[in-house]
Amino acid sequence: MSKKIVEELAEKIANSLPVRSRLAIIGDTGQVFHSTLTSEAREAAEKITKIGLPLWDVGDYQVKRLKNSQLLVYKITNRLALALDSVEREGVLILAAKKVASMFNNELNKLEELLGTVPTYEVEKPTLPSAPLKTEERKTTLTSSTSPTTPPSTTPSATLPSVKPAAKFETVNIPVLVDKGVLKKVKDDMVRSILELCDGSHTTSEIAKKLNIPRSKVLIVLGNFSKAINYISSIRKVEE
Repeated sequence: MSKKIVEELAEKIANSLPVRSRLAIIGDTGQVFHSTLTSEAREAAEKITKIGLPLWDVGDYQVKRLKNSQLLVYKITNRLALALDSVEREGVLILAAKKVASMFNNELNKLEELLGTVPTYEVEKPTLPSAPLKTEERKTTLTSSTSPTTPPSTTPSATLPSVKPAAKFETVNIPVLVDKGVLKKVKDDMVRSILELCDGSHTTSEIAKKLNIPRSKVLIVLGNFSKAINYISSIRKVEE
């Protein structure tokens, strides 16, 4: 990725911010393309981005309170996050990030294209060998080969059945609560329910659907308990 392109875009974003804030542009693998963050904020932003970005939708975010400021990590495109570190209130930072997403949508998407393509997973159905001919069928075939040539049939050929496309699969990240001890400290029933469903079989979307809550609520809770949560990768069939 061209450093010049990133730096020019970062400068435009910084000049457009309605608040005083340090910022960073981070990729979905945790790679930092530009940063004016403090070391504390940068380390936190990298960790949040690497864990959260594959799970979030564009527009999702997480806010983390640091020693002297607040850090907002905002998913600004499918593969890029914008991190803002400021003393401003959470709501102000969120509005600032949304403004950046709107103003620089084209530039950010072009920047994302430089990251390369994301691999897709496709599994083809195996082709089974044809079954051997039965004894009667073999006799018929042998007899036909020795009989006089007959004129071609005028019956229209049968229509071949349509072939279904290969099933498509995608990789999903599934949260797992590895420190069960935190459940004893949780007093909020909804937070407890979210954590209990982090059992290695539910995605964040499935947890949200099961509890009838926004997915963003699930992501915020998981972010607050990030030290007690690990993620495992699984391949799921894409429902069409």
